[in-house]
Amino acid sequence: SAEFIGTFWLVLGGCGSAVLAAAFPDVGIGLLGVSLAFGLTVLTIFFLFCFVGLDEPGAAQAARKTWRVVAYDFGVKQNILRRLVDVGCEVTVVPASTPAKDVLALNPQGLFLSNGPGDPEGVPYAMDALRELIGRLPIFGICLGHQLLGLALGFSTYKLKFGHHGANHPVIDLRTRKVEITSQNHNFAVRFPIGAPAQGQNMPIVDTPFGRVQLTHTSLNDGSVEGMMCLDRP
Repeated sequence: SAEFIGTFWLVLGGCGSAVLAAAFPDVGIGLLGVSLAFGLTVLTIFFLFCFVGLDEPGAAQAARKTWRVVAYDFGVKQNILRRLVDVGCEVTVVPASTPAKDVLALNPQGLFLSNGPGDPEGVPYAMDALRELIGRLPIFGICLGHQLLGLALGFSTYKLKFGHHGANHPVIDLRTRKVEITSQNHNFAVRFPIGAPAQGQNMPIVDTPFGRVQLTHTSLNDGSVEGMMCLDRP
């Protein structure tokens, strides 16, 4: 099943967020509808197979079975790419505006949608591509990628009152009731329809143009959506 997690599960490296914080000290209503991802994305496709300095030597990585993954870059942090490679992925990074047909031409076995700054509604070209790609291959998104998937599925997004920033954000997995303490850095969230039918009164399921979507993770601080899963698409 396609699983969309809106949370940073690890403290990830990179300086893009710090640069944006300096450039945009007031992350308030002035950023609604603004696309910041376009200014941070790569300008051309590039390929990653191994990184020097990971826990596992490059030769050991190369000997393992690998999975071909395309990563949309909306402002991705380098350490996220490192971790994908570390778990056995050959990663092809593509610009944020890459059309769906160009992604499919790379023949990936999975699609990763990266983190990034700004309002997801300011990235309509990504939503158009995702609507063509949902159901064609497994998709996993975090942060902005998670929000873009929500929009592509037909949900809406909204700006959080204070945003989620820093460490110690408790998130519950509604499937297992396990709570994880996470680090996060985002200002927007997916709005899951209120009153959606629930499974066990804890896991709402809604019908979308792409089949059923189930809420899987929520914030224990403010109840916002942290994860959702397509039940009828890969």
